[in-house]
Amino acid sequence: ALVALAVANFAVGLVGSVEQLLAVRLAAAFFTGLVPLSYAIITSAAPQATLAQSVARLQTVTIAAASLGPLIGGLMVDRVGVRPGYFCAAALCVCGLLLVLLAFHNPPPAGSASASEAPRRSLRTAIVTLLPLVTILFLVQSIDRSFQPLIPAYVEELGGAAGGVGFWSGLTVSLAGAAMAIAANAMARLSRRTSPVRLLQFALGGGALCCAPIGALGSVWQLTVTRTLLSLAAGGAPTLIFTIGSTLGLARGSIGRSSVLVMGQQMGGAVGPLMGGVVAQWSLRGVFAVNAALYLATLLFASLVVRRRPRQDR
Repeated sequence: ALVALAVANFAVGLVGSVEQLLAVRLAAAFFTGLVPLSYAIITSAAPQATLAQSVARLQTVTIAAASLGPLIGGLMVDRVGVRPGYFCAAALCVCGLLLVLLAFHNPPPAGSASASEAPRRSLRTAIVTLLPLVTILFLVQSIDRSFQPLIPAYVEELGGAAGGVGFWSGLTVSLAGAAMAIAANAMARLSRRTSPVRLLQFALGGGALCCAPIGALGSVWQLTVTRTLLSLAAGGAPTLIFTIGSTLGLARGSIGRSSVLVMGQQMGGAVGPLMGGVVAQWSLRGVFAVNAALYLATLLFASLVVRRRPRQDR
């Protein structure tokens, strides 16, 4: 994936038309996917006792990269230009590849003794078993991503143009990202003492309570505060879902099986903006009412289908 990303960035620096740029980006999409692969590696290799913390740290790094990446890219473009900036990005990918080759070691395969104790389950069995969690993760990601592109439009509607739409939009998104990272790490720590299923229910319920009033706000600062509270309430849900999946005994020990959960996360991230755009055609404020209803529906679904299981001994 790192090699493909390096080649794609280098190729983007050489393209001569929009069509070529689109073709390169589409081709790269089939071979890249570092974040899903990272989640799969962590959930398949991390010890049960530290799995939640590992997922939370990866989520924190992902949020930080998404926040700092545009800033670093902008500074790079201002200093060296657009095309050389892509060449620099390709060089950074090569550095990442070298770091992986030197520092990362594949986990040792499970011994034959442990394999003989429990029959090996097929990927189809893993999909069926994890399907409720995949559905919950899909819904959570869809909700979170649905109104993200609509923040600037809502800021402008609330009168943010007087104080700068860009400033308030950036502040809102940045604070929400920081709050999500805090929530992920907090939930990871709490899951060591409290049932992750119960914590997930609290997160989904808190998401509904914080999301519902966003559509009725009257000022930009209220949007910033409420969006931050929403991330604090529901931002740890993905970490909890991965933790619950690991207790089923299917999300660990195989990257292929771990990818089942990652699939739901990625699909939700792709469908969310489209869903938000469709609802926004009807009502921009209605997006948040729909999301609150989806949080409640997800909470009900999680309460019905996700059973509390005894925690494994550490």
